[in-house]
Amino acid sequence: MWGVVARMNWGKLSAAGCLACLTACGSEEPGAALATGGGAMITGISAQAPDSPSSSQSSTGGATSGLVAAYMRPSERDTGLDVGRPSPKDLEARSTLEGEATWVVSPDAASLAAGASACSFTRTYKGVEIHPGPWVCPECEVVYRAEATLVSGLSCYLQWFGRFPPSIELLGYGKGAWYRASHSPMFLQGTAQADTSSVRWNNQTQFETPFIATAEVNGTFVAGHELAWEDAPLVPPAKYACGWPKADPPAYTGDYSLAVGKQLPDGIFKDACGEAVRLHDLAGTYLLVEMAAVDCPACRSMSEYQEWWVGELASIGIKLRVVTLLAPSLAGRLDAAGTEVLKLWSSTFQLNDPVLGDRMWGLNVIGRAYPGSGYPSWVLASPALDVIEVHSGNGWLPVMDAVQGHAGLQRIEAESFVESSPGLFALGGGSYRKLGGVLTSDAWASYGELDFTGVTKVSARVTSQKNTGDIELRLDSATGPLVGTLHVPATGAWETYATVDTSLTGATGLHKLYLVWTRQTGPFGDIDYFLLSK
Repeated sequence: MWGVVARMNWGKLSAAGCLACLTACGSEEPGAALATGGGAMITGISAQAPDSPSSSQSSTGGATSGLVAAYMRPSERDTGLDVGRPSPKDLEARSTLEGEATWVVSPDAASLAAGASACSFTRTYKGVEIHPGPWVCPECEVVYRAEATLVSGLSCYLQWFGRFPPSIELLGYGKGAWYRASHSPMFLQGTAQADTSSVRWNNQTQFETPFIATAEVNGTFVAGHELAWEDAPLVPPAKYACGWPKADPPAYTGDYSLAVGKQLPDGIFKDACGEAVRLHDLAGTYLLVEMAAVDCPACRSMSEYQEWWVGELASIGIKLRVVTLLAPSLAGRLDAAGTEVLKLWSSTFQLNDPVLGDRMWGLNVIGRAYPGSGYPSWVLASPALDVIEVHSGNGWLPVMDAVQGHAGLQRIEAESFVESSPGLFALGGGSYRKLGGVLTSDAWASYGELDFTGVTKVSARVTSQKNTGDIELRLDSATGPLVGTLHVPATGAWETYATVDTSLTGATGLHKLYLVWTRQTGPFGDIDYFLLSK
């Protein structure tokens, strides 16, 4: 059932190497334990080239700023990837931050008695204004990408977090509130008092790791400016060079919250052809948007088997398009994968659908709505872009169940029979089991209490090496009313499947279903699953 898929040169894709995955390659930093702080920031002026690590371009190949397309937010900016150096006249001023923040941690009495100690730690920050997609921090007036360094209190930090601190953080503020993130979505992290040259950041937060403590955080930021190259705009072309469909829907005016039944939030990303791709241009089929990282094994597994599962749905008339939003690594999830990485991922897994550089859409849109979501996580939308389901974890069966359920299909795994005649048994293992062992006419298997209300058709995924025959569908017993017949062809090999179907007549309400094998010319009719369709 499965083809051989080439293995990827992971060293070429990620300098970070393969990291241990949390929650199916999930977030390294629980939001509840992420403390906030304040600091004093110094002004500075410099001219940065696009490939400088301290400029708007990431040294990992992803980028973090650019002009946003007019259909999104004309006042916002968007990311440009792989752009050439503009002329000097395109230099623009951007806000900077530089300074430090200190956390003073006070454990409660029970934690002190259990061995915890009061302590403090200080982190310095050097940040530059970036212009990410509006989904990153809709409430922020400005967002900074900051290099962060722990300069004192390492033992304190390790006592409460159990790991070394991240070296890159996002900081932002708006409407009197401060927001912060490292490997998690940007969440509210206290208050911000801003004027033209400074921002005060204050907060009180609680740690539970498993000791309990209160952390007081205070500080002052002084804002400066630097000159940087203006980024190329991300504007979708009239026709995609990579061949993606282009629905050209109206400008997106919704918010960036994610919930079942709501419209899927829009986004704009770079593809392997170097073009800007708008998510809503892909409307018209079921759409699976998956957030993935190069060094996440579960993400590789999803892509490795993607085309097979897409083909399974296509065999029953359902079109699913998969959009992979790819980060260069779990440690680099604040960046978007560059075009060469996107090409390599697509070619390695032989994917026909878009692989796009994730500009923190997955991290913030999925992660904010469903805290604790790991890598991979996905959101499934209908052809009209209404959210059907959100899921975190590896495996395609939840995708199949969600799509088929929304399409009005009941899927029954053939090996899940309640009773059978002698000789029938489940073949294979794991997710790849099927029902087999049919050697004689009148073999049967039963399935209990299925709802046939409104069901008009039954289809089945079958295989038979060289013999043909029929599978009768009968109600309540092996000799009960005949309501349909599946004709099984010879498929040439037991690993080669065909989808067959039959109209259903005379069945309504709850009944046991019996499959009865008849008219065969020899051993035939292994079944993977069957579907009841309305």
